[in-house]
Amino acid sequence: YYTSSISSGNPTWSGSAATQSLPAERTQHAAVVWNNRIYVTGGLNASAAAQTTVYVSPQLNSGGNIPSPGTSLTGFNVARSGHASVAYA
Repeated sequence: YYTSSISSGNPTWSGSAATQSLPAERTQHAAVVWNNRIYVTGGLNASAAAQTTVYVSPQLNSGGNIPSPGTSLTGFNVARSGHASVAYA
């Protein structure tokens, strides 16, 4: 689901669930949006093992849907979960 505006701190959710997903299951990951792409970092896999993987989505389309599955980037040198990520500039 996506939001196109946030008014008084309350997002207005619209659209429908994305038709694509991450290449692998993750929980306790961090995610940011930068340059119209979603970056998902680390997290726990289906076996509850911390991961080094960084996934990036393709360029997001104007309807809010993710057009195809994400791809892997060079990951962290240490596995991480339960962390935070920040996109700047």
